[in-house]
Amino acid sequence: MRKFLFFAFFMSFVLINCTEDNLPINPYDDIDYGETTLIIDTVSSTSFVKLHRDVLGPSCNVMGCHDGSFEPDFRTVESSYNTLVYHPIIKNNLTEDFTYRVVPSDTAFSVLHERLTNCCFVNTNDRMPQDNIGNALPESDLNAVTTWILDGAKDITGAIPNEPNNLPNVRYFSVSNATYDSTYSENRIGGLFYNPFIMPNNEVVNFIFKVNDDHTMAKDMLINELSISEFSDDFTNAITATAVTFEQTYKVWLLPFNTNVLQSGKTYFMRYTISDEENQITTYPNNQTSFVYKNMWSFTLQ
Repeated sequence: MRKFLFFAFFMSFVLINCTEDNLPINPYDDIDYGETTLIIDTVSSTSFVKLHRDVLGPSCNVMGCHDGSFEPDFRTVESSYNTLVYHPIIKNNLTEDFTYRVVPSDTAFSVLHERLTNCCFVNTNDRMPQDNIGNALPESDLNAVTTWILDGAKDITGAIPNEPNNLPNVRYFSVSNATYDSTYSENRIGGLFYNPFIMPNNEVVNFIFKVNDDHTMAKDMLINELSISEFSDDFTNAITATAVTFEQTYKVWLLPFNTNVLQSGKTYFMRYTISDEENQITTYPNNQTSFVYKNMWSFTLQ
C-alpha cells in the first residue's frame, strides 16, 4: 500500500509539473525525406491530415494525455498515423476482442473507435477523451473517425496500408459439458468475472477456443495445444492436450477433456498455444499477462 501511495504521489507530481519544455522529444522531427516528393491529401472528406487537424489534434493532443506522454501519440500527423493503424494495443477489454488500435475498413475491431464510442470499455466512464469524462466527442467528430476507418484508414497520401504479418491471437475460450447445453466457464466463484470458474470432477468437458491470425485461417493452425498447471507461471510439468477438431460454423477449435486426471478441490491454470503457417507461436496467457486474465483462465475442480 505504501508503495502504491508513493507511486500515485510521484505520478501526480510529474503531471502537475509537466511543461512543454520537458515533454518527450518528438521522434518524427528529424526525419530526412531526401528528394522524396509526397503528394499530401488535405482535401478529401476522409483525409487523415484533415482528421488530425480537426479532431485528433484538438481533442487528444492535450497536456498530460496523448501529447507524447504515452501512445497513441497525437502530436503530429505522422506520429498519430503510425501509432494507430495496425498498431498493437496495450490495453484490451476483458474479453480480449481487439488486436490493433485501427483496422482499416473495420470499426468493430478498431479499438480507437471503441474507446470513443463505448462509455465503458473496461471500467465505468472510461470513454475517450478522458478530460471530459462521460461525454462523447461531437457526433460530427465521431462520424469523421468512422468514415476514415471505413474508407480504409488511408495514410496522408491517400494510400490504404497493408496488414503486417503478426503473431496469431487467442480471442477467447469457453468450457461446456459434453452436450454443449451447460457452460461451466460462466460459473465463476463468487460471481466475479476475474475469479476461477467451477468445473465438475470425473467428467468429459468440451474446451472451445476462438483464434485468428492475419494470414493463416483458423482451421489451418499448426499447433492447438491446451496446457493445465497447478501454478499460474510454471507450466513445466503441465498436463497437455491437443485440439484436433475444427468446427466450421462457428470457426472454433474443440477439445474434449476428461477431468478425472485432475485432483478434486484444486485450482488449475490454463494456457493455450497456437502456431500459424509461418511457424509463429503465441501462448496465452503468458508470464507477463495480468493476474486478472490468468485468474480468468483458471478453474477450481469440484
